[in-house]
Amino acid sequence: KILATMELGRTPASMRGEERSSLLAGTPEPSTPSLNDARPLLPPAPPPPVGFPYYPPANVGYPPYAQPAGNGYIPPTLAKNLAWACGGCMCLFLIQFIATLMALMAVVSSIGNAMDFTISTPGWERSTTLTLNWNGDTVTPGDPSILSKLFDPEKVSLTNFVSSLKFAASDSSIQGVVVLMRDPDISLAQAQQLRTAIKKFGKPVYFYAEDISSLSAYYLMSAGTSVLHPGGSLSISGFLMESLFFRETFDWAGIKVRAFKAGEYKGAIESLNQTSYSSAVRSNMQDMLNSFMNQVVSDIATDKNLAEDVVRNLIQQGVYYNATEAQGLGLISNTSYRQDLVDNLGLKNLYPLTLFADGVDRPLNRLRAAVVHVSGEISSGQNNQPILGSTVAGSDSVCGQVRDALSDKDIAGLILHIDSPGGSALASDEIYSCIKKAKSKHGKTVVAVMSSMAASGGYYIAMAADKVIAHPGTVTGSIGVFGLKLIFTDAFWNKFGNITTDRIYSNENATFMSSMVDLSDQQAAAEQKAVGDVYDRFLQVVSDKVNISPSTLRDDLAGGRVYDGATAKTKGLVDALGSFDDAVKFLFPGQADSTVSIVTYPKWSSEAMKMISNIFLQPNYDADEGKEDPFRTSTRLRGVTASLQLAFAQVEPIMESILRLTKAVGEVYDMFTGRMSIQA
Repeated sequence: KILATMELGRTPASMRGEERSSLLAGTPEPSTPSLNDARPLLPPAPPPPVGFPYYPPANVGYPPYAQPAGNGYIPPTLAKNLAWACGGCMCLFLIQFIATLMALMAVVSSIGNAMDFTISTPGWERSTTLTLNWNGDTVTPGDPSILSKLFDPEKVSLTNFVSSLKFAASDSSIQGVVVLMRDPDISLAQAQQLRTAIKKFGKPVYFYAEDISSLSAYYLMSAGTSVLHPGGSLSISGFLMESLFFRETFDWAGIKVRAFKAGEYKGAIESLNQTSYSSAVRSNMQDMLNSFMNQVVSDIATDKNLAEDVVRNLIQQGVYYNATEAQGLGLISNTSYRQDLVDNLGLKNLYPLTLFADGVDRPLNRLRAAVVHVSGEISSGQNNQPILGSTVAGSDSVCGQVRDALSDKDIAGLILHIDSPGGSALASDEIYSCIKKAKSKHGKTVVAVMSSMAASGGYYIAMAADKVIAHPGTVTGSIGVFGLKLIFTDAFWNKFGNITTDRIYSNENATFMSSMVDLSDQQAAAEQKAVGDVYDRFLQVVSDKVNISPSTLRDDLAGGRVYDGATAKTKGLVDALGSFDDAVKFLFPGQADSTVSIVTYPKWSSEAMKMISNIFLQPNYDADEGKEDPFRTSTRLRGVTASLQLAFAQVEPIMESILRLTKAVGEVYDMFTGRMSIQA
């Protein structure tokens, strides 16, 4: 291709007049090549297009005037430098891309080798029990990422889990559910959502665990029949909140923290500029944890038919109970070995709950509601669901999904499922604005359902909904704003061999973006004003929704105060306490749940979950045929999933380290360049 970009023995067509004469000065015009020439004869070719990068071949024997000049020519040295620069920038991307590609290649290859593999609509027999192996984050707030679903095909979203219980309740073939729990990652609000669904299910739900070390996990188990390994233990010692504080470390390192906030209860930045919790934040957090404890004690007392004082004392003393003690105290229902569960519970046919939830085609009803998940930190741009690291809710993605859902003529309303601690103030305002505009344009209702957390920016976007529903254990509120900038003083640079700094600037305020020059009083006042302006906007947005004046919000309810859902309801910051089903009832009053279909946006996400479930999972009938572990989910590609999980276990620490390093480098870069973003 390189040789074909020039005509042999001729100057490029783009060279004319004096340029050609200058180049050819003192150089004889070459003769037309013949078959006797030592060089090969190449067919004529058109000159390179404008802007086409040309790299001259080495040692091809062409005279110097055969090199193209002018448009498109890049000197070899510059080209090499550009190549190195691009290669460095693409390094991390290539690592992630190759890992993803290898996983997809393994899946495709395995599908091709599975000669007897077919995808069919799954079915189940009479007296079937749904099973779920809940390991860590198997149950996710929104749809799991495709790559994480490949590594753990049993992953299922919380909303689909709840929906599957609703469908199973009306299916006479389904006799119950068995959930095998191993260090489940679950919040109090998520446990409450599942507890509500279990109560409505009306059929047996069994929870089995070897050990339980989380009060939230035990709280969920108490809603059903709880079974513990005979050699297992129960630890339910309460709720804890703890933080690391870096103020003295920064002082030692010569790093000055310039923090600006609106609201004394806004504690997000205290770990950087304090040595402990402020009295305001400590009091606020203590009130919330006390409310959590009251909710848990009340519900467990009802489930176990115990007095609340007894339950509170059992939790107070609950550092360790062995299985026998836990059963004797009435905290668990029974004990059993895993392989004996089938006989002890009288089970026969087992079927994966994830396949029932994701893999079954169900006809859409005439009444349809859309669901858009807002999960993770709010940021500008696109959603990001890494297999490792934190999920990011991008404003562009969320707004696009909201517009697609509300513009669909078959969709009657939208449920905004929020599980976010907040993030960028501008991105939060962008999502709020697009929801308001889209629902006004299409005349449809939007309901916000708060999951584990809808605080700060997460609470901000909920204000765009017509109705806001929270669980009693939801963490919400945090109506406040902060900004942060780190100054790397001379004391910091001196620790690296007496590095000195200097600068040249056009005017004094040009140092405003510097990470090495402290802010002047004027600049600090400007930063505080910027934070204050965003805070005023936040107060007005909340005031418009909850009908409380901005001044009352500022004095009594806002200022960064964080609330549990139950307290937020009593203070008028949310409309109702409830669950996902209550949002459906608000959209379709008087309609039975079975007459309403839920459509998740983006649509391709739910279709991808269905495809992966059908590829990797298969029904497991006749669990008593002598299988060593009947609860181990059968898969069509068992060898592949095992290989992927093993490979992931080996690669996970490396990838997690790379992601943490990348994030740290990005944050340090922002600090060194003096960037400051305002967070809500």
